[in-house]
Amino acid sequence: MRNARIKSRCNHAGCRTLCTGPHCDQHKAEHVWSGKRRGKTTERGYGAAWRAIRKCVLDENPCCEQCMKTGRPVPATEVDHIVPKAQGGTDDRANLQALCARCHDAKSLKEAQEARHGCRCGTG
Repeated sequence: MRNARIKSRCNHAGCRTLCTGPHCDQHKAEHVWSGKRRGKTTERGYGAAWRAIRKCVLDENPCCEQCMKTGRPVPATEVDHIVPKAQGGTDDRANLQALCARCHDAKSLKEAQEARHGCRCGTG
């Protein structure tokens, strides 16, 4: 008897193709997170200029902006794009916020899940 793998829908937003992995052959290449496809941090716009912007944001807001809304002064360690760069966001100061790692990870996870399911609601 052959080892038959159970097929499920491709994880690419809107694709209904059944496949044995997370993505069908058509979308597999789009979802490979290798350094070659994604590029190094400097190639993605996170070079010296970004490091300077990041330092200014963290100097201006040493506490996580989300945690401060609930009265908890947690040190900020990440600078987040309110509207992600992948969705057209910029490095403009109005689009940046200082977050703790926990809030940044939670926001990034939510955005990734929304992108996978084709939803572009509720950023920020």
